[in-house]
Order: sequence, then structure tokens, then C-alpha cells
Amino acid sequence: MLCTFAFMGFLGFGSRSYATKGFLPDQRLSLDLSECPNTNVTSPTTPPVYWKDREYSGLATFYSISDLWYPAIGCIMVVFLGLLFSFIVAAFSKEKPNRMQARLFVPLVLRMWVFFFPGEMERLVTFDEIEPSGKN
Repeated sequence: MLCTFAFMGFLGFGSRSYATKGFLPDQRLSLDLSECPNTNVTSPTTPPVYWKDREYSGLATFYSISDLWYPAIGCIMVVFLGLLFSFIVAAFSKEKPNRMQARLFVPLVLRMWVFFFPGEMERLVTFDEIEPSGKN
């Protein structure tokens, strides 16, 4: 989570500083009707150079990601990095993982995990029907 927070801070503050310095492309559409193809103009005009036709540095292209994508990028990074670090820690850990009871899982999720990872689920989950502690 800290890696994602640092990356999203780098992306957010970097894009704001690049935009302030004028290094990012201006992606707003022009409201001028002189470039409209449906106008009746008989005099030749030079075609405008759009922001997509220009070359920008790799960092400026990276920083020009829309702000609407920030939450999705953050969520994907947290899940991916969390799984990656969990697998790395589990691979080098000498401790045996605690077994979970099958009744603690949502049945649909449990069936999905057993289908995709049958060997791992038998190692990590106890499938015995255990009575809840209040019904002894």
C-alpha cells in the first residue's frame, strides 16, 4: 500500500507540476468555428496542428493520464502488489500457515478458489464441518 501511495503521489504531484510549467499537451478542443469543416469559407486556411500530432517526452505522456484513471490505477496496484508481496513472504517463510475453516468463506468464492487452486486450498482450508462454538 505504501508503494502505491508513493507512486500515486508521484503521478499526481508530477502531473500538476508539469501542467503548471506548461509541459503537458493542451487537450481541450478549440471553440473557434474557423476550423469547422462545415463552414462556408472560400479562402484557403492552414490546417491547425493538433496536440496528437506533436511529439512529447515520455514523462509528459505519462503525466497526461486523465485524473479519472487515478483511482483505478491505485486499486489495481494495491491488489497486484499485495498479492505479489504476500506470495514472496509465503515463499520464504519457514512457518506453516494456519488453516482456515471452510465455513468462514463465502460459498461461491470458496468454490471458485477450489476450482482454480485445488492443491493450495486443501493445504490452507479445513473442509470438515465444524459446529459453531455456541451450539455444543
